[in-house]
This record gives sequence, C-alpha cells and structure tokens, in this order.
Amino acid sequence: HMAPANTVLVLENFVKQRTGRGPPDPAEVARGEALFAQTAPVLDSHLAGRTWVAQERLTLADLSLAASFALAGPARLPLEGYANLRAWLGRVQELEAWQRTAPPMPPPAARS
Repeated sequence: HMAPANTVLVLENFVKQRTGRGPPDPAEVARGEALFAQTAPVLDSHLAGRTWVAQERLTLADLSLAASFALAGPARLPLEGYANLRAWLGRVQELEAWQRTAPPMPPPAARS
C-alpha cells in the first residue's frame, strides 16, 4: 500500500522537475501526502520492535517494499514522525547491495 503514495510524491516532487514537466501539482502532492498518512502508520507500527518486515532476517519483502522508497529524499516523502520506518529504511540503505544499485540522480532538465 505504500507504493501508490510514494509514486505520487516521486512523480510530483522529483520526476516533473527532472524532466522539465513543470512544478509539482499542489493537489496531487496533497493527495500523495494523504495516502502516505494513511499507510505509513501501519508500516511504522508493524516495524516496532522488528529489524525487518517479514522475518528476523532480510527478505524479498524488505527489498520489494523498500523499492518505492528509493527516492525518498528527493521526492520529499514525509518520513518525520515514523521512527520505526526511518530506522528500517536506514538499515536497507546501508546494505551493500542497495548502495551498489541505488538509482543515479540525473541532472535537472534544462529550462527554456
């Protein structure tokens, strides 16, 4: 359930700028933030007292879920207030495999 919210915010706050498609649509950003606010507390609560999402070890569930957070910073995902989620994402981002495959940040599109 996190991917739809994250995707809206990635499109509005990152992709549009990088591709020269204009500024974020405030209505869409608000929609993405509302979706995030609905689903993030569920994941944050689930991660309380856990290191990983599904088991006591890294699984495909973690990597699959983390994929929608790959651009969390540039997409301005509203992670504040979700300590368990941020801690889990930090553990994923520390993985050598994650670091080797992190998406490159392309330069912003030229403005005319």
